[in-house]
Amino acid sequence: MAERKKTPEHITRLIDNFGEIYIQINKIDKDYPETSIFSKSALVLLIACWEDYIKALATNAFNQLLELSNSPVVFSKEVLLLVLKQLKSKDKAKLWDLNGNGWKTIFKEHRIIIDKYIKNFHGPKYDKVEKLFKEFIGGINLVKYWKFKDMQREDIEIYLDELIDNRNIIAHKLDSKELDKVDKEYIKKAISFIRCLADISSNALRHSISKRTNSNQDDVWGEVTLINC
Repeated sequence: MAERKKTPEHITRLIDNFGEIYIQINKIDKDYPETSIFSKSALVLLIACWEDYIKALATNAFNQLLELSNSPVVFSKEVLLLVLKQLKSKDKAKLWDLNGNGWKTIFKEHRIIIDKYIKNFHGPKYDKVEKLFKEFIGGINLVKYWKFKDMQREDIEIYLDELIDNRNIIAHKLDSKELDKVDKEYIKKAISFIRCLADISSNALRHSISKRTNSNQDDVWGEVTLINC
């Protein structure tokens, strides 16, 4: 029996990053309007945490596919084509027929794949996250799993994009009435929302990678217990 894995690194990293946001929240006092600046800085930090999480999740998913699979066909066509473009062999198609795990060596030697998809990923809105995982990981439409007990996918898309739009307004120092509602309660709700998205996404990918590689789910990473989702 596979040893049960602990909370995955991408989740613990997100939780650690939340620490700075709570520091900002604790500085907010509705009786002192000037402290509203901390609500805005907390939102900017939260979206930065969400972007960092998506990058970490995608990277970990890629690494686990590479470690647990016996064939490169588990990867998306986009990734396979990127690797092939890096190779100089005249008969590139036959490279996928290498004996053993030779194909894994090829993947590891061409980390430009991760550079293309991860380092240049910014603005983690609904459609961008959907596109990233379809092309980089393949085999799963991640946002399909984004359903809460009180929110459907359409509502989640609107709310996530609203958070990021408000973050952009703050970052670019623009004036907007939308920012009037960015207070302590707004940030607390947003944190819970992002945490739910993170937990659901982690579990969905865990299941998908396990199924595609014929592996035990705990060999991928630990399951996350959903709280208030």
